[in-house]
Amino acid sequence: MDLDAEIDHVDRVRSSLAENPTLTASQENTLSTIIDLIKEDPVQRKKHSEATRSRRKSALALLSAISSHLGGVVLFLCSTALSITKLYRINQHDIQFMSKLEAWDKRVKFTDAVVSLAHKYFTPSLLSRLNSDEARTTHTNRRAHSASRVTKRPRTDPTSIEHVAVPSYHGVLISRSTNH
Repeated sequence: MDLDAEIDHVDRVRSSLAENPTLTASQENTLSTIIDLIKEDPVQRKKHSEATRSRRKSALALLSAISSHLGGVVLFLCSTALSITKLYRINQHDIQFMSKLEAWDKRVKFTDAVVSLAHKYFTPSLLSRLNSDEARTTHTNRRAHSASRVTKRPRTDPTSIEHVAVPSYHGVLISRSTNH
């Protein structure tokens, strides 16, 4: 997935809204779908297939991370530029995407019109739903298994070299015996 292309798309939306702060029909539709996703309750979620629920939950987790780390204006622009399916695919590369998005956020300026649009659509009550524990669950769980968080199994007998500490990935402990 070309994450730079997705950031460029978000930037094009920012630029177009800076020049003319009116959403196109396509942008309005994408944003409306994202807002509906954020407002969705458990009963509404059950109406979707398991695969669709999974994609939507993943997209919601990424939106929650964007909101909590970069704020409502960046969230608004991403919600206007990126579909649920696109957000789901991006979330599979969330660490890289968030890093690139943060670098982009530091480089650009947001006009008052873009900020006003963000506040119009992403009210404090909507943002509080997005930043609930439920919305962050998938993102938090994925972080627990990232390669940078390798846990080590302690030696059973510190004087013995028989059992050595080895990395544990995804909760699976592997013991290597030095006696082959």
